[in-house]
Amino acid sequence: MRFVASLFGLVHGHDEAWPSICKNNVVYEKRIRQLADKPKLNMAPFKKGLAPITVHRSLFTILAAALTIGLPFGQAHAGALAEGAFIQFSRNLSTNADACDKLVANAKAAGFHDLYAQWTAVDSIAFFQTSLPYPEQHELLEPILNAAQQHGLSLSIGLTGDPEFWTHITAPNTPLRDYFLTRVARNEELQKELLKKFGTHSCWTGYYIPDEIDDVSWRTPERQKLFHDYLALLCKRLRANDPSSRTIAISAFFRARTARSIVAENLMTITADTGINWLLLQDGQGLDDPMAACLPLYYQAIRKSRKPTAPDIGVILELFRQTNASPFRAAPATPDRVRVQAQAAAACFSKRVVFSIPDYANPDGAADVQALHRLFVK
Repeated sequence: MRFVASLFGLVHGHDEAWPSICKNNVVYEKRIRQLADKPKLNMAPFKKGLAPITVHRSLFTILAAALTIGLPFGQAHAGALAEGAFIQFSRNLSTNADACDKLVANAKAAGFHDLYAQWTAVDSIAFFQTSLPYPEQHELLEPILNAAQQHGLSLSIGLTGDPEFWTHITAPNTPLRDYFLTRVARNEELQKELLKKFGTHSCWTGYYIPDEIDDVSWRTPERQKLFHDYLALLCKRLRANDPSSRTIAISAFFRARTARSIVAENLMTITADTGINWLLLQDGQGLDDPMAACLPLYYQAIRKSRKPTAPDIGVILELFRQTNASPFRAAPATPDRVRVQAQAAAACFSKRVVFSIPDYANPDGAADVQALHRLFVK
């Protein structure tokens, strides 16, 4: 599961300029202990041995809902909780045309009219038949495209995913620049093949770049410029080969280790004037980082700092909760938690996309997976 990039051991960050509610956990938990002695507050679960951090995060969940009240809501808040969904292409997804049609039909029933294929090639696997040197090929993209066309949904096609991305971006500047040039060439090669095979599909409305922007690797001006120049060159090449109106999107994530002002400034520096149309912010709730109560503060900082030449901004609602770090395992989140996520995102941004279907929202899945699907069905 390479979408949640904190799984790869990115550590250390800054917490300057944090609001006190999110900064000083020790002081906050000490206050909880003081309140436990007051007779009017029921702290029985705490006194029975419930871990302090559990009470702490439960209170933050309540605060998260409270912090969204009174903020200027996005256009879609009164309607759908989300308008789009990611599909993570893998060997586990059936390439059967009927199965793909059902997946897309279920997405439409949940109100997801914008679909995102996270990638169409990753490592040695391509998810369509191609003459490119991918030894393993699964014909998944074509039936998904055909189903999207049939049901009137749009699809943004992901380019190449690289399992070694998180290792390569730790390299010194010169090797990193060379790696990014290789990424441009490989993505352009894939794009040309995709255009040759699927370019006439009107439901293909955009590209998605799977190289996620994290909050730790790009803190110096030199590193930011390397990523910025990579994105600018890639967008230039994509548009040279495809002069249509297809959009280009990329995602980013941030953790509580980094101050919201730094997150906002760095994201604008990296993405402005690159040609990227959409910057999608992963909300981090699959790992509960940042805490739900802090999300509105990050969202407001990012919205406030957006430059006129920067991409439009949306939010990716993570529908899972991590149950094991290594190897990664996850289970569906609760509908209540996802509802709070959507409300926090809608307070600042009108575009919301879930990650992912059918893994965590599916009417034919287990009971908890069905529950999340029902959350989105009007």
